[in-house]
Amino acid sequence: MKEVLVTGGAGYLGLHVVEKLLKNEYKVHVLDNFSFGNSGLKSLKKRYNFELINGDIRDLRVVLKSMDGVDVVIHLAGIVGDPASKLDPEQSIEVNYLSTKMLVDVAKYFKIRQFLFASSCSVYGASNSKILDESSKLSPVSLYADTKIKSEKIILESSGKYFSPTILRAGTLFGFSNRMRFDLVINLFVAQAIFQHKISIEGGKQWRPFVHVDDAAEVYVRALEQPSSKIQGIFNLGSNHFNYKLIDIGKLITELIPNTNVKFSKTVDKRNYRVNFSKLAKILKYVPEKSVEYGIQEIKNKIESKIIKSWKDPIYYNNKISMCMGKNKQTQYYWK
Repeated sequence: MKEVLVTGGAGYLGLHVVEKLLKNEYKVHVLDNFSFGNSGLKSLKKRYNFELINGDIRDLRVVLKSMDGVDVVIHLAGIVGDPASKLDPEQSIEVNYLSTKMLVDVAKYFKIRQFLFASSCSVYGASNSKILDESSKLSPVSLYADTKIKSEKIILESSGKYFSPTILRAGTLFGFSNRMRFDLVINLFVAQAIFQHKISIEGGKQWRPFVHVDDAAEVYVRALEQPSSKIQGIFNLGSNHFNYKLIDIGKLITELIPNTNVKFSKTVDKRNYRVNFSKLAKILKYVPEKSVEYGIQEIKNKIESKIIKSWKDPIYYNNKISMCMGKNKQTQYYWK
């Protein structure tokens, strides 16, 4: 039984990844500091092939203990998103970049060959209408994207005969998760449409690639089934069919949630990128299939079934929780 460590396994994407790994008979260890709680993992605690570790990826001793004996590391943990990352730049660099460097060093120390890293298509930043692939120029417009780029660099520089990392640049996630987020554009628009009967779009002509959170998790699991040498390097994670302008996302929501007004803000989000996902599809023989329409209806049904009681609760927003993470001086000493 292959053993997998998932950092951030209690998070929005992490929960889906963990559930799929367990379903496929992997032994799963989750390392998480539970900034957003661990309610999504409660039903898994009694599984024989599951271990839950309450700890911080900045703590060297916790990381050493967590990695000892595992075969694969899936690194999802971090301060995710542009708004959350800019709240405390020093902390964001520490968590998103320095901790990743430490994880890579520890993985190599334990001779862990497979290392999957959650990057983001936000690294493409402010681009034109050209369709971008893994070799395209990066134009980050945020600290979050910058920490992802620097993390990718240190990971790739560490690759070699006995360390085969996979970097997955995911499109903008959407869809329901048991650790729900409403700071993601589609999820937010759906909530606004249902509760306020209006959505606010900054600009509208910007391109953005989207991928359902469950499809993204499926890619991680399928990547483990490939020879590590075949899946080594950078891959965009998403589908060529799901590149949308934000204005078109607004139109889809008004069609599926009637009596919704769309308001366009004069402030324009600088992020603008269309992405090509053919490389990953060719390797995995898998293309994300859950459409934006599916995700909109899914979230609408969850809200209407009262599973989500208060969509404005801070627990659903990374930028409202990240400041509570605190500092971990031990890891800071490690980097001196």
